[in-house]
Amino acid sequence: RAHYGHAGPMFLEHLTASREEAMIHARSIVAGFLTTAERADDSGQVRRVGRRFAHVGAAGELAIAWGIVPWPPGSAVAAALALYKRWAEAFGRDAPREERDVLRRLRDVIQSERSAFAPVGDDDLTDGAEPSERGRDGEARGLKTYGYRHVRGGEVRYLFHDAGWQYVFRGFDLADAARIVNAAGYLETDNERRLKKSQKIRGEKQRLYCVKSTILEAPLGD
Repeated sequence: RAHYGHAGPMFLEHLTASREEAMIHARSIVAGFLTTAERADDSGQVRRVGRRFAHVGAAGELAIAWGIVPWPPGSAVAAALALYKRWAEAFGRDAPREERDVLRRLRDVIQSERSAFAPVGDDDLTDGAEPSERGRDGEARGLKTYGYRHVRGGEVRYLFHDAGWQYVFRGFDLADAARIVNAAGYLETDNERRLKKSQKIRGEKQRLYCVKSTILEAPLGD
């Protein structure tokens, strides 16, 4: 209680006084941490989290070197590494775990929040009023949507705009999520295999993630 709040300002004082030297030291610590921590089958998300733990360990080692904390050298990295390994084993380190999490998140949002998709039909893909304001039955809809629900020849697609995609995959890398959905066969691409398709909905041209409704039947092990 007597010394609460001293360490942060002292750390910043040392960092600003010797920033270049500190960054060189920190990069070396991070590289050593990752060499020890990473495995060849780690998914992209696990590797990104590993870098965060590495940065925490490096900051702790700088604080030790500057005499800010009375810990033995190497103890901050050792603690960060132990916690990272515990987290990684609980989360799952290989790509299939991350892929299942992405697909589950997408499926669950579609299942639980269908009212957040403005319904459109084939005629709506050319002209008309803004679909997020009024449904096909003429009833007023909420302005907040994740995109559109398009029925085409008995098949259903969920067309996510960027804000809707960001909502679904908050905490994930958005581009990685799109690649995972595409690789699993649930995303429609354009003729050039781009992950977002250009669609003209009621007179407005947009680029959307077009998700097939077959994801609702995906065997995701739950």
